[in-house]
Amino acid sequence: MTRGRRFRAILLAAALLFSGTWAAAEEPEAETVLADLYTACKTKAADAVQKVEEEIGQIREPVLLETAVRWKELFIDSGYKLYMNGRDKPEDLEIPDPSKHAFVVLGYCLRNGEMEPELQGRCKAAGIVAKVYPDAIVLCSGGATGSNNPNRNTEARLMRDYMIRKCGIAGDRILLDRDSLTTAENARNSLRILSEMGIETVTVVTSAYHQRWGSMLFYAAAAWYRKQGIPMEIIGNWCYNTTPAAGYDGINSSFAMTQLRVLLLTGEGALLSEPEEAAETPAEAGAAEEERVVFAGGI
Repeated sequence: MTRGRRFRAILLAAALLFSGTWAAAEEPEAETVLADLYTACKTKAADAVQKVEEEIGQIREPVLLETAVRWKELFIDSGYKLYMNGRDKPEDLEIPDPSKHAFVVLGYCLRNGEMEPELQGRCKAAGIVAKVYPDAIVLCSGGATGSNNPNRNTEARLMRDYMIRKCGIAGDRILLDRDSLTTAENARNSLRILSEMGIETVTVVTSAYHQRWGSMLFYAAAAWYRKQGIPMEIIGNWCYNTTPAAGYDGINSSFAMTQLRVLLLTGEGALLSEPEEAAETPAEAGAAEEERVVFAGGI
């Protein structure tokens, strides 16, 4: 049984275990759940973690349930494994059917319209696993970023060109998302493209310090597709092993939660809101811009 299937089985078992609690307790609001997840992540206090565990037992909405369980796995518990290029073997990813699989490579802000070494590192890492799984496709995700980019080069196009020239990956295996400017947009746009192609499983490829943040958003977006009856599972991660500037890990969960709220509640087409209710707040728009500024700084 693959990791993804094992997790679904565990999730179902947890749902059955707490079915008696569901009957007696009112389902918590999404805003409350997200706030409590963030508090438990930041404080690691026993009562905060217990509250999250209780809320997981009360959630019936599948996207919110997946979000809560995965946040706890990625940001609260300590057992989540990062698969590192150069340390781990691509075969350890246990991809069940490569012909229905995609490696999604997340972009990194351009400097003067060109790729930074970190983005090249992500592409090299993706190239390694792509060669081991030749039937899988690669999707490069990232728009036209950076303050000095007169030709409006996109991360995705430059990534594809680099992977063809430097990594030996055939161009007809590489798809592009040239619109995304944030990690939340990476998740939304990439999975839309892949779902239309019948792709059912995904490995997220990015820098090690960015992996939990990125994977969290992809898990939430994939859960939305399953809610619609469309197969979509995030079954793994693959990391370019690099160290960010001092202190960046400290704001990783802050960015993750801010963009998770946009993806689920307030952004255009929010996954837990009706379309007419979805509107990005000024604060969240500022946070999205802050992400671009942070990456533009070369972190």
